[in-house]
Amino acid sequence: MTNTYFATDGNCGSAEGLVVIDTSDWTESEWDIILSAPDEERARIAQEISSFSDDDLSSADLEQI
Repeated sequence: MTNTYFATDGNCGSAEGLVVIDTSDWTESEWDIILSAPDEERARIAQEISSFSDDDLSSADLEQI
């Protein structure tokens, strides 16, 4: 099976490894981590950040990701 994504900005492509995450509650620190992460690690790191509840995520947790 081939999965393809279609975005409202007109982009499309292979959806292999595509991860969709609600980032509406992310902090500036979490965004800094994602934006500085290597492309090939970004999806994994985003999943790790999102796996913590807001109350459980500490600065130490962010440093370990």
